[in-house]
Amino acid sequence: MAERNELLSDRVRRLEQDIREAFWVEDEIRIEHDHYQWLLREYGIDPWRIPRAQDEQG
Repeated sequence: MAERNELLSDRVRRLEQDIREAFWVEDEIRIEHDHYQWLLREYGIDPWRIPRAQDEQG
């Protein structure tokens, strides 16, 4: 019984670590996304505007 509890405890610790890493990755992606949106706006570009065909031709 003690061995089973130890195995389950190890499994729970690994799952908790996996969850922390998943949230960390999500936070990193959000930070990068926000940075690029800010950067585009600093240069006067609306990151959500859909370009017209004439915009793409120059």
